[in-house]
Amino acid sequence: MSEDKNQLGKISLAKKLVAPGEAEGPEEEARVPSTGSFRGLRTADALRALSTQLGVPGIDLERIGLSTDHLILPEEYARLRSVLPFFADQERLFVAVGSPDAAVLREVEEMTGLVPRCYVALPLPLLRAIDDAYGAKRGNKEFYFGRHARTAENRSTLLSLATILPRAHGKDAAVVTDPSTQEAGARDRLSVNEVGRLPEEISTLTKLPGGAIGVKCIVFADALDSERTACADALSSLGHVVCAVSTGHEFLQTLRTVDPLLVVLETSLPGIHGLELLRRMKASARFASVPIVLVGPPLSQPRTFGADAYLGRPLSPAEVVKSLERFLTSASQAQEDQEAAAGDKALGKEEVERLLIDGSRAFKAGRVDEAIAAMFKGAALDPLAFRVRYQLALMLGKVGRTHEAITELERATELLPGYFPALKNLAILYEKGGFRANAQGAWERAMEVAPDAATREKVARQLAKLWG
Repeated sequence: MSEDKNQLGKISLAKKLVAPGEAEGPEEEARVPSTGSFRGLRTADALRALSTQLGVPGIDLERIGLSTDHLILPEEYARLRSVLPFFADQERLFVAVGSPDAAVLREVEEMTGLVPRCYVALPLPLLRAIDDAYGAKRGNKEFYFGRHARTAENRSTLLSLATILPRAHGKDAAVVTDPSTQEAGARDRLSVNEVGRLPEEISTLTKLPGGAIGVKCIVFADALDSERTACADALSSLGHVVCAVSTGHEFLQTLRTVDPLLVVLETSLPGIHGLELLRRMKASARFASVPIVLVGPPLSQPRTFGADAYLGRPLSPAEVVKSLERFLTSASQAQEDQEAAAGDKALGKEEVERLLIDGSRAFKAGRVDEAIAAMFKGAALDPLAFRVRYQLALMLGKVGRTHEAITELERATELLPGYFPALKNLAILYEKGGFRANAQGAWERAMEVAPDAATREKVARQLAKLWG
């Protein structure tokens, strides 16, 4: 704790949040509870110092309202891990924590199937909010409000703070970021010049892990080399075509150009979590009917999260073949149906292309809502269409829907990791959302694929400014 206190003190002095030897502030409600590292700092200043130290936005839980429907983590877990879910949608779960912990965030993702977006909160307000919010839920209350939330305001306005699009500033701000990230987010502009101008070949794959292009196959995604290889060999010996991959990114690249008859998917796949990949497949028109079998630790009552079956480790090739037999039989039967439906697939691709064109035209004509709706339809039809994801992200970012834009750009860069404009725009969106650590990572990735030395120098200067 003393090391944290010294670090926070140095940051606070460097950012001129407090003066040397400054005592506790005069305003009782603005002072941070006396918890070691935060003694003597006002709430917003302490959160700003934490944001600077940890690279994520700070959230004042005493100034927000939330729907108790969003408390989707078990209360016991929330108390044990000191994590408060305060906003959830079909894609993301926004959580407040005392300190970002990769292991906890991974647990949250495994429990909910949603991608966690992390905000840092002060310790005592966090514990109090967990107690009071879950207490409100137990009491069948629809909403919970922090003790300094301005409840006289319109309820929808107050609750909108939980979407992290706050309009208030100064002492009424619910979300604070470190100064360098705030300045970068205000300074840097998202580029939307590529809307309607991306050629199809920019996202065309010519190489896949294993060399498979356009085949009907079983996709076996497992990070454990020995079990993946043994099971894939056993399936291949029976005449099945198997595309074996070991990471989430390889899995996505494979899905883009093969016709999966069956998917075996490890829950904790590196790179992109297996449960996140499962959720995306089941939510898409293109892959919703593909049987998916999850692989994970041995559990007496495993949760399948919408998958068709669950296999516990260790995997025995013979047992895997036996367990997959009914799906393989169905897949063989479905192969003829898929061939008969080839025309429908072609029509689906044409529909995505039409939505892409219509959405781009609507955006350029100023009909932004219409454009975004068209792109969302295209993404639902084909979630692996890079041009749809990327241009949807630009549109959402342009109208201030920052977190949705971040999600779409994250998806786009997973599909095409080396596309510099996408990485640059993702870094800018992270800045606008207050996620300095993520922004730094995106800028570093952009530097690696920058088209020339002059661009790399510009990115280096951007990184230097972001470090403050």
